[in-house]
Amino acid sequence: MAASSRFAARYLQLRTGMYVYRQATLERWHKLAGKREFKESLGPSDQETATVRYFAVHARAEALFQNLKMASPPTPGTTHRLNCSR
Repeated sequence: MAASSRFAARYLQLRTGMYVYRQATLERWHKLAGKREFKESLGPSDQETATVRYFAVHARAEALFQNLKMASPPTPGTTHRLNCSR
């Protein structure tokens, strides 16, 4: 990918020299997911490397959200958690 090419990396953020993927979890899925956002470091790298990593992390996040969408609602009085790690 050319360094001059631009794409819409909606969930890519640069925080204190680190690229981070951050995507909020819908409020109705907070308990099921066990967190309010899917967040993963892309490392202290250049933008081109972060962009490559972004697509892999985005695929994992989308798979998680698809699992949450298909999951049944939690039973009252219990907390269900899906594996949100890699």
